Amino acid sequence: MDDMKILIARHAEDKGPEFEDEKRILTTRGVEQAKQLAEIIEEFKPNHIYSSSLTRSKQTAKIISNVCNISFTENDLFDEQKSGNNAKKNSSRGGYIDFEDAFEGGETYTELYQRAQNAFKWLKNNHNKSSENRIILVTHGRFMTFVISIILGFKPDGFNLAIENCSYIIVIITDNWRPQLILPTSGRKYI
Repeated sequence: MDDMKILIARHAEDKGPEFEDEKRILTTRGVEQAKQLAEIIEEFKPNHIYSSSLTRSKQTAKIISNVCNISFTENDLFDEQKSGNNAKKNSSRGGYIDFEDAFEGGETYTELYQRAQNAFKWLKNNHNKSSENRIILVTHGRFMTFVISIILGFKPDGFNLAIENCSYIIVIITDNWRPQLILPTSGRKYI
């Protein structure tokens, strides 16, 4: 297998956490952000696009897929932390993540971390021998934080990143499935 490149992007700006997930649609600014991201991703020449199943990610992925002229697949494995019936503000006080905290009736950070590990395994199992090795994943900030910590090899307790809308990272996976993290700074020279 040639090295696999996975571009992991956070969804574009949405109406905000005061809305239920299905109503968190992209704002006008978010649509413009997604179009700009799509231009960068088009140069990446993706073979596959995956999206979280939440509306804001699917809308971002649809804009990208239209520009790149390939369809996207949604998968709830890449969702943000799953909430219960009464979603309360989850706690990451001062950058510290308490792994037992959760939305009421929802997923703990420990469970989200395990799901992020499972997502990486899923990508490996589905693309291990594929020559189609440029993958786009549209997801959420907390999920990206956990994926970055997995790549760096530590559990992210006490680790919290503020990931802006439409920010992205690139992960290169070598033949032995060792991930390398590339944090692009500016321009499009990473391709």
